[in-house]
Amino acid sequence: MSTSDAVTTQSPALSSEDRSARIAVTVFPLLILAAFAIAMITPDTFKPLAPGVNWALGVIMFGMGLTLTLPDFGLIVKRPLPVLVGVVAQYLIMPLVGWALCYVFGLPDAVAVGVILVGCAPGGTASNVISYLAKADVALSVTMTSISTLLAPLMTPLLTAWLVGNRMPVDGAAMDILLMVLAPVLGGFIVRFVAGKFVEKILPLLPWISVFGICYVLLVVVSGSVNKILTSGALIIAVVICHNLLGYLFG
Repeated sequence: MSTSDAVTTQSPALSSEDRSARIAVTVFPLLILAAFAIAMITPDTFKPLAPGVNWALGVIMFGMGLTLTLPDFGLIVKRPLPVLVGVVAQYLIMPLVGWALCYVFGLPDAVAVGVILVGCAPGGTASNVISYLAKADVALSVTMTSISTLLAPLMTPLLTAWLVGNRMPVDGAAMDILLMVLAPVLGGFIVRFVAGKFVEKILPLLPWISVFGICYVLLVVVSGSVNKILTSGALIIAVVICHNLLGYLFG
């Protein structure tokens, strides 16, 4: 094969959306670490921004919806097994791993309940964002998140009560999660369906909206929990890291 033939057979250049997403994936961890450090140093600066967290999550999920098209969900209908496996793993692996870590680390009761509760919670915004930034199967991620969220009012309290040993009351939090995830995603999906040509023009901006939206949420959450992080932060961070790593390993 000649040199000219080799040049002409090179892989096509990345689209502007792909290039933008690749850069966003690269800088995302650095921005997260920077946001955490800034929130720890100047927490009072970001505490007043707490009311905007739900709006930020809504914008992020709306952006996720803009990336979806009907063919995406057509593929999901044709291969339901990955969705089923993902949802079952969500409510099996993470709760049991959290329960095991509580015993391994000898966590106090209050912290142990929190770890188990997090393990029993459904998939959320961050998983969809990471799937989008990593150019993974966003439709599959959103579908799994949506189904696990719909099951959360039943599964989260039952699993937590079983693993903790005490029954928990069910409040309106599950409905908040439902609205926070499903409504914006559906809205974005409809906008993409109605105004597809316009949405395609702004697709390169969406990864950055997601990145900065997550950083905003992190700034607010960390700024409101500085004292707790400083008091038992090392132990909690170790447990959280183990929880996530083991979840990835077994998942």
